[in-house]
Amino acid sequence: MKNPTFVFGSLFGPALLGPLLAGCFGDDSNAACEGALHCACYPNPTGTNGLCETGLACVSNVCVTMTVATTSPEASTASDATVGDAPHMSMESGSTTDTSTAADSSPSGDGSQTMPESGSSGTNLVTNGDFSMSTPGNDYWGIVAGNGTITVSGGMGCVAVPAGQMATLGWPEAPNTMGVSLTGSASYTLSYKAFSMMGGNVLVDAKVGQTTGQYLADFETQMNDGDPVTTTPTTLTHMFTPPNGDDPSAGIAFMIPQSGSAAAATTVCFEDVSLVQN
Repeated sequence: MKNPTFVFGSLFGPALLGPLLAGCFGDDSNAACEGALHCACYPNPTGTNGLCETGLACVSNVCVTMTVATTSPEASTASDATVGDAPHMSMESGSTTDTSTAADSSPSGDGSQTMPESGSSGTNLVTNGDFSMSTPGNDYWGIVAGNGTITVSGGMGCVAVPAGQMATLGWPEAPNTMGVSLTGSASYTLSYKAFSMMGGNVLVDAKVGQTTGQYLADFETQMNDGDPVTTTPTTLTHMFTPPNGDDPSAGIAFMIPQSGSAAAATTVCFEDVSLVQN
């Protein structure tokens, strides 16, 4: 569908229309040209706007060029606006990070997920990373340290931490449980979405590490530089290579808050947790 848009040269302001009008008047005539380009409009007895010759539009009693800008349905947005022939561009709010590309993941029905081709590709190594399995004890998620409770529902895992306490959400649920195998020479991406439902902004410590043995970290956010979780759902992404070589049993842990204890009762909700090989 075509959206008619009047384009006035280079969007001339009134100050520039004066010289254009002056060019329509001959020095030897007292009569102004009418209806032609850059001339005064013909009087319009039936309306407030004047009239011009075909292909021209009357703006501020001046005849100017009229062009039609077209917008394809695929490129149009809810708030359509055209300036000249500039193409439409749409941007998503809160969209960018320095090293990651936001991407949706598709659940497979058994809790595993396949990531799209953009960004990291491959199968999500985190069973029930989308929290689609919500039966307690069979959802692969649990509080593995500290004092808190987790509720899995509606594709989210929400952790409630009392004031003055901390809690660590772990996958797979219990310590000393076999996790997934990571190759020391490979690169991986940990990604998840989180927001604070209660308690305001909070720093979360995100960690991928051994679930058995020495519990060495394959990746962990730096102290005092944890993942900032706010009331707005935000996708947080980390790319890493295991620094200690192969990890035959890796798990994921989110500690709330990153250090110390919660100043007030806090609830943080997690969605779309994924760990994929790049």
